[in-house]
Amino acid sequence: SNKLNSFADELSKKLGVKTQSIHEPASSLSGGNQQKVVIAKWVGKKPSIIIMDEPTRGIDIGAKRDIYDLMNELT
Repeated sequence: SNKLNSFADELSKKLGVKTQSIHEPASSLSGGNQQKVVIAKWVGKKPSIIIMDEPTRGIDIGAKRDIYDLMNELT
């Protein structure tokens, strides 16, 4: 739907997910961007708690900083 596409586009920009299209499969994204998508997916469900075990394992330094910043912003 148009509303969903608009929300996904807005969220990908806010998270800094670098992609050509919001319709790109997550598997085509970098490890850091894949992790951001996973975090956004769970946050979008509005849980009362999220437990993350090594959310930046195997991610480059720059993406780690982005993910930590994202987690701080969402809490």
